[in-house]
Amino acid sequence: MKLLVYEWTSFTNFDLYLALRADKIPFCIARIPFSARKKEERDNFMEKLEELLKKDSYDAVFSINYFDCIAQVCYKQNILYISWSYDSPSLGGKIETHFYPTNRIFLFDSAELERHQKMGKQHLYHLNLAVNPERMNQLKTTPLERIKYQSDISFVGQLYTVELQQILGCLEEYSAAYLSALVDIQRRVYQVNLLSRLITKEILDFIRTPEFEEKVKEFGKELGGYQDEIHPGTLELLLLKAVTNRERILLLALLSQYYQVKLFSGDRHQVLEKVIFCGKVDYLKEMPKVFHHSKINLNITLRSIEAGIPLRCLDILGCHGFLMTNYQKDLFTELEDGKDLVVYENMEDAVEKAEFYLKNEKARKEIIKNGYKKVKDCFNYHRQLSKIWEITGLQ
Repeated sequence: MKLLVYEWTSFTNFDLYLALRADKIPFCIARIPFSARKKEERDNFMEKLEELLKKDSYDAVFSINYFDCIAQVCYKQNILYISWSYDSPSLGGKIETHFYPTNRIFLFDSAELERHQKMGKQHLYHLNLAVNPERMNQLKTTPLERIKYQSDISFVGQLYTVELQQILGCLEEYSAAYLSALVDIQRRVYQVNLLSRLITKEILDFIRTPEFEEKVKEFGKELGGYQDEIHPGTLELLLLKAVTNRERILLLALLSQYYQVKLFSGDRHQVLEKVIFCGKVDYLKEMPKVFHHSKINLNITLRSIEAGIPLRCLDILGCHGFLMTNYQKDLFTELEDGKDLVVYENMEDAVEKAEFYLKNEKARKEIIKNGYKKVKDCFNYHRQLSKIWEITGLQ
């Protein structure tokens, strides 16, 4: 087996390469920068990828997340294209490419998988993400770093405040209030995506303004799509970010009324006056130290991930960290609530559980131990990649 791996700025690049080398799988890396929003760059990318495939013999092209331009080249060259998502939704771009027989698409969100399978798409599979606990636990923390990273409760991630302000700021007052109300309704509802049913073409036609239309189109292009007209699904994704924004701000603000809360992010918000802002942290060198030295690590899932286990959850557990998270259906394919991690049902429940586990160190440490072992055994790269090779017939 020999792979051509397309590289972009994915958090998982480093650990993926380590795993491939450890498993003695030959691979070459394709570093071809391009913007999905510019046709000339896409065409140039596809031309260069074809040249690489013609220069050497490969059994498959592999990428983290799905790229329709890679699918097109692989289909043309009759070579297997394997993609493994760590974003959701991940399966974007030109819809016709999703049906290519040369595709083998692995989605970490089972809800996204089910949605695409109902459309008749084949060669799609569910696969949870992976982590590298060995690498993360080799990091050493200095006394000064310990002061910076340790906390009662921490959250590492974006607030998405800019997205919310941009989308509502270019609408008329009534339309902005309408969308804001939809965001609040969705925020109170878990496990069901109401926005997918409430955002219709008729609603778009009613609220649209030229500035609003351009903002939504630009967001759609960032997702790798081509939009002469805005699509309800694109606005839905924007509003799901807005839901996440409000949920994260409200929970952090509430918890900070009672406990020490640190936010490791490039975002700030005036409401979070009692939250300690610590800035962004490097994924490879700093984030594991935050997770290891925080008594409780929060996961507040981006709402576009309907059922999947976010990478943040596995990273926390893999760092010997205590994870408290909202409910995600796929968590329970391998993990157990109250044994490997703690799931909160709503904000009030999160406050109560935070109080309990901050006061009960023994229970907290037992869950940390169990969670680490489960991730090390069930979510390591060797195990997950072996499933890919078996399904694709490359093993």
